[in-house]
Amino acid sequence: MMAPGAAPQYEKLQNLIDLLLSEGLAYSAPATGDYRSPVEFKDLDSDGEEEAVVFLRGTSDGATDAQMAVFVPSEGGFEPPVRIIENADSVRSIAFHDFNGDGKLEITVGWSLANHHSISVYSLTDDPANEGINEILSEPYSEFVVYDEEDGEAPSLFLIEMTALPSAADASTTEFIGVAELFASRDGEMRSLASAELSRGAEAVKRVRTTPLSDGKPGFLVASQYKVFNDLTGEVNGEITDVFTYRDGILVNISRDMETGISTALIREIEIPADDIDEDGVLDLPQPILLNPYPGAEEVFPVYEILWRSYDSNGASAQTARTYYNRTRGWFLLLPEQWPDAGRYTVRRITVSENPVHTMTTFSLLDEDGGATEFLTVYYFIRQTGENPRISGRTVLVDESLLLVTADLTPLKGFSISEERLKNMFRRIPIEWGAGFDGA
Repeated sequence: MMAPGAAPQYEKLQNLIDLLLSEGLAYSAPATGDYRSPVEFKDLDSDGEEEAVVFLRGTSDGATDAQMAVFVPSEGGFEPPVRIIENADSVRSIAFHDFNGDGKLEITVGWSLANHHSISVYSLTDDPANEGINEILSEPYSEFVVYDEEDGEAPSLFLIEMTALPSAADASTTEFIGVAELFASRDGEMRSLASAELSRGAEAVKRVRTTPLSDGKPGFLVASQYKVFNDLTGEVNGEITDVFTYRDGILVNISRDMETGISTALIREIEIPADDIDEDGVLDLPQPILLNPYPGAEEVFPVYEILWRSYDSNGASAQTARTYYNRTRGWFLLLPEQWPDAGRYTVRRITVSENPVHTMTTFSLLDEDGGATEFLTVYYFIRQTGENPRISGRTVLVDESLLLVTADLTPLKGFSISEERLKNMFRRIPIEWGAGFDGA
């Protein structure tokens, strides 16, 4: 891997890196996070010149070790590197933040080991006793996120550690204990400010995100795998979200019920990340509502409406939106106020053809006598060369070279929306909503 640019100082840097590679080391790009290159350039000491941070992997005495080498620029080139060698398999992730507010960037490195992960935070130093770099934090972790407040406060580090323990009731099974901990820079070190537990029964952490809560206080959202059971699907790997905030020197799990130890309201069977549905700058949390099956359907697939809620720092929630969610085709509807209640309508999807993909998603109002009255059909069609299906009389929602989405809307008593409103209801699912659900 060549260093960027053809300037002489970068040629000298490449020569220094080649010396490390000649020791039997290899580049080791971080596996996750915003920085995925084995060589990153950052002005760590805020002097206007970028340091080079290089991640490598090698073996020593038959064991794998992961390394970080920091090259500080000097006149016409770079000084020999400051090296950190960890007993780890690889570099999992890296981040750069100014934790103490001095204008200089610390390096946060997640190290990946066989059975767990550890996180370290390093700062450059002029102290020769520390050989140019100082480790100000070293902790085991499962996931981490940095909360960078907009009011000028130095960022804090939010860590999750999941510990697997044999079940007290059954030694052949495993229980998980999850703890969230908040760290901040104090007197040159990263110190723990407070900690709090995740929901009882939460397993592997899937996502950790930060957001202001609805009252402006800092919020930390932790989504974890969670066993869910229902009559239709049996036990499935669903998920649960815990909502934390830091107030009055205490880290609080505001969504966790004190009696049960579980964030019951945020358990769900399907994987849907938090999202700012109403675009107010606050992440909303999803609550799927299972819809009734279509009357007389031979095969029953789970179909959901999603209620979205925002939380304040006291744990009070407020509904912000309702959506119908079709992950398979990558779209959702932002439902208007006059949309029927979840118990009064249902949805079914019909595959017209699989090549090309042509599906119909039909919304029907449920009658008291057990029937159903269709009031909206969304037609999803992936075009092939020269194909142009009938759209006469339909509302065009998407018209692209490879995709055509149209809709038929039949006004019902008490429910009538304009064509323009229907167009505004239709949204594409963000890529980060990603995986986890193949319902209708």
